[in-house]
Amino acid sequence: MGFCRQTHHGGAQWCIFDPIVSVIAGRRYLRAHDPRDLLRQVHRLNRSLGQLTGPECPQGELRCPEAYSLVYGRYIPKDHIPLLWTQANLWLALFAMKESAAHSF
Repeated sequence: MGFCRQTHHGGAQWCIFDPIVSVIAGRRYLRAHDPRDLLRQVHRLNRSLGQLTGPECPQGELRCPEAYSLVYGRYIPKDHIPLLWTQANLWLALFAMKESAAHSF
């Protein structure tokens, strides 16, 4: 049995998409300078950073998991850690945030 047992509480919460949405919002912000796009970018980047594994994760801290599953009331990272696609997307989101920050002031 793996580290994470699925229960009937719900499906996986995927981590790969939030950084992508952050990058998209950042590109929209750079194009249109709509502050709502910057807020969306920051929100999705913060969600992405919040998905990094913590010190209790057997695969290591500050890793990008594939997804989290709800197991007995707690979100537990799936066994696929680090998922390099998520890691690459997070890197792109951080780079896009740097670009947006440079054009915000």
